[in-house]
Amino acid sequence: MSRYKLGDLTIKNWNDWGNVPRDPVTVGTFIVTSLGGTAALAGTTIAFGVTVAGAVGYLAVTAVTTWAISALTPKPDFDAIAGQTSAGILVNQKNGVAAQDFVYGKVRKGGIITFYETTGTNNTYLHQIIVLAGHEVNSIGNIYINDQVASFSGNFVTTAGTGAEQINYQSKIRIKKHDGSQTTADADLVSETSATSTFKGLGIAYLYVRYEYDQEVFANGIPTITAIVEGKKVYDPRSSTTAYSANAALCIRDFLTASYGLDDSSIDDVSFSAAANECDENVTLSGGGTEKRYEMNGIVNASRPIGDVLGDMVTSCAGTLFWGSGYWKLKAGAYSSPVKTLTLDDLRGPINLETRISMRDNFNTVRGTFNDASQDWITADYPEITSSTFVTEDNGEEALLDLRLPFTTSAAMAQRLAKLTLFRGREQMTLSADFSLEALEIEVGDIIAFTNSRYGFSAKEFEVIGWRFAANQDAGDLRVNLTLRETSSAAFDWNAEESAIISNNTTLPSISAGTAITGLTLADGGSEVQGDGSVVNSLLASWTAPTNAFVSYYEIEWGQTSSANRTTFISDTTSALLSPVIDGVSYTARVRSVSITGYRGDYSSATATSGGDTTAPSAPTSLSAAGGYKYITLSWTNPVDADLNYVEVYENTSATTVGATVVATSAGNRFVRTNLGLNETKYYYLKSVDFSGNKSGFSSVASATTEYIDNADFENGVRQLFIDQNLDIIAPVSSLPASGDFTGQQVFLTTDGKLYQWNGSAWALTLAAADGGDITDATITGDKVVANTITGGLLATSGIITSAAQMDNAVIETAKIKDLAVERIKIADNAVSNRATDTIVNQSVTSNYDVTSPTTFLSTNNFAAIGNLINITRVSINFSPSVSQLIANGTDSRYGVLIFVTVGTTTVGGAQCFLKRSNTSGLNVTTNLFTLSQSIGTESISLVCPWISSSSANYNIAVKVNCGYFTSTGAWGSQTISAVFDGALETDYLAK
Repeated sequence: MSRYKLGDLTIKNWNDWGNVPRDPVTVGTFIVTSLGGTAALAGTTIAFGVTVAGAVGYLAVTAVTTWAISALTPKPDFDAIAGQTSAGILVNQKNGVAAQDFVYGKVRKGGIITFYETTGTNNTYLHQIIVLAGHEVNSIGNIYINDQVASFSGNFVTTAGTGAEQINYQSKIRIKKHDGSQTTADADLVSETSATSTFKGLGIAYLYVRYEYDQEVFANGIPTITAIVEGKKVYDPRSSTTAYSANAALCIRDFLTASYGLDDSSIDDVSFSAAANECDENVTLSGGGTEKRYEMNGIVNASRPIGDVLGDMVTSCAGTLFWGSGYWKLKAGAYSSPVKTLTLDDLRGPINLETRISMRDNFNTVRGTFNDASQDWITADYPEITSSTFVTEDNGEEALLDLRLPFTTSAAMAQRLAKLTLFRGREQMTLSADFSLEALEIEVGDIIAFTNSRYGFSAKEFEVIGWRFAANQDAGDLRVNLTLRETSSAAFDWNAEESAIISNNTTLPSISAGTAITGLTLADGGSEVQGDGSVVNSLLASWTAPTNAFVSYYEIEWGQTSSANRTTFISDTTSALLSPVIDGVSYTARVRSVSITGYRGDYSSATATSGGDTTAPSAPTSLSAAGGYKYITLSWTNPVDADLNYVEVYENTSATTVGATVVATSAGNRFVRTNLGLNETKYYYLKSVDFSGNKSGFSSVASATTEYIDNADFENGVRQLFIDQNLDIIAPVSSLPASGDFTGQQVFLTTDGKLYQWNGSAWALTLAAADGGDITDATITGDKVVANTITGGLLATSGIITSAAQMDNAVIETAKIKDLAVERIKIADNAVSNRATDTIVNQSVTSNYDVTSPTTFLSTNNFAAIGNLINITRVSINFSPSVSQLIANGTDSRYGVLIFVTVGTTTVGGAQCFLKRSNTSGLNVTTNLFTLSQSIGTESISLVCPWISSSSANYNIAVKVNCGYFTSTGAWGSQTISAVFDGALETDYLAK
């Protein structure tokens, strides 16, 4: 099978750009299949994701993969990502069927544990073989134990780390390095384990590690062992030698030719040599020193698809890998001068031009990760590269590109790659056309210049990303179809500015260039007086016309600065009147140009405060004043100013404007000043005020003095007194007037004795005379009298029931009064009962503590109950014991009082109280009848009795008292205690 045949995948109308697919297709599959490869390439994808659908004709060269494929068409492969970051590299794994790792450049890595055995008494020793690479490596450098560099004595690890973090391993770990060049098995491995002499590991770089058990040294378990590895030795076509190198171009070439890679020796070594030279250029670093422009430092796992590996590899040099003419070619990310200039004379068909890529594939910010060698190869973020200019060009929308750099270990190199990717990504114009045989000597990856005045191309630079040679049967000639992507030296220059990228598209007048509004100002636009006298103020916006010849009109947007509300209109001139505006208010206006194609330039803004009308109106004239009863009437002539709003009236007590105060404003020509005193002189001045707030000077002065009284005032004043009381004067008339003087006027018509009121159009009857006549007998029925309307005053004396007998006996029968009909007793006070009062004052009493023989002091005898109810109005006794006797009777002595109230021979209530010597606390005692309270301040006791009921008809009421010394245990004492008291007994009763 031919190794270079791409298959017969064809497409009609190759020159029709609209037929070119936009999605990647894997044409590379044909290449890999024909070469016996194990996986598909990423596809025959032109740089920046423009896809070539197929190859037609006899010879074609296309970009198979580029560093931009990984950026613009990412396919998440989490296993691959994990295997390319420190999380997946700096570990050791046990896996009996693991794929081999191939190391390019310098990395730090762990490996696959392919041998695991314990030996010695109680399994004292643990033996491991950790495979680092499936090939011979240049060297194995520092050994890391748990991320700390190990120190050795011979093959034994003494310590790891430095300072406070240093760990002493006490030579309990032995590590032997094998770089893959060994031809025999490790002697210690053979002698100490079950391994035999055939266990050589030919072409395998590995570490043989033995751990001697120590509980203190390995308190946290078996540590992780990693190593710095300088990887594979690669062939350099420039010197025809094979040696270790991290040159990105040489590493890619090695993978293409390796048996675990593409296994293809069809390499364009001229192309790869040129790319290797670009990679070897020294770049000066801002922090001092230099480094190679592009290096590859990373790991290839044999299980990954070849196309994915190549896609990651070319990210290390911003390169593009081409296939054509039976050879692989590489173009590194570096600028070179155009190799040829093509013109319209070289065209053999129409031009298909795409000026921009879709926003889906566009980006203005680049960020991502790399394995940072300065941080012991830990995966980290490189500094983000963003362009505010490009963000603005994308209408303020940030578009992020996540560019992983798995084969880059330098932060500075990662930054250069990120910026180059960003700037080259903004060179988006893609052109496809058939050219004459002049293009035959052009190769993919070359930069050519193209001149086309119609497109404004003057030796504009393009990179050749697709080349196809074929016969055109319709035209009968041979043609070279080129696919070109715009480029420039600025895209590869670290110090280039974004403007260099944006400005190199074409020499045609830009639809956006020169559209900016300059010189925008806001000035007073004057005032206009309206028909109603109001004034409308305005601002005048003016600006300088843009230089762009395609500007058609202008959009003006304006409003109060503090408000979100805006008014928008268009103008085809460079000035606009903004109206109406309010004096003293800040306004903001912004203007932008609009081209004939609808392109809108940036807004230009200006802010100003309206000054408005500043011309004051004339002062009023012919001012006069006339005094009245507590008021002064002013009249004047207003000025003829159309914008007059009102007149201010100033008042003073003397003929001067100094100290004059505004007492009123008037929109007319007359004003009455009220609420003045009698015989009071006032001086008046006027000022005119227009709608803009401008005021005239003072008018001439006018003065007047209020009067004491006049007939009209007196009459009106008297009438006002009635009106203030909601009354009015009612005039008697012999006939109704033709009309009233005012609505509501009332008159009394003497001819009919009736009251009339003027309602505005007629006299309405208000109150008629009481001329209904007398009431005939039996004409008032029961329902004709409103309840409670007949009072005593409405009846004749003879009709009122007096104390004398007004009714015959038995006139009111039982049946005449319903049950409970009488709610209140209609009997005068003391009409059927008496009140008896018995009192004593300053009555002495000595100790009579014998409870059974109380002393009777008060009594009321011989009264009858009222409905079985006795009303004892009051029973009160106030005692005053002898304080000296209380003191003499000891600390706990108390004065006791026992009081009984009896009705007849029955005791109906009683109360007792004690007065302690200390006089510091009171005691309230409540019985079922009495309440006895103690007053400490006067050392007195009061007793009050409420109602008492009894069924007996005759009663004697008496108050009996016992008093004496009372012990602390509650018993009566024998000591004699004297006291005085006042008492009263008051009762209401029926006389017998």
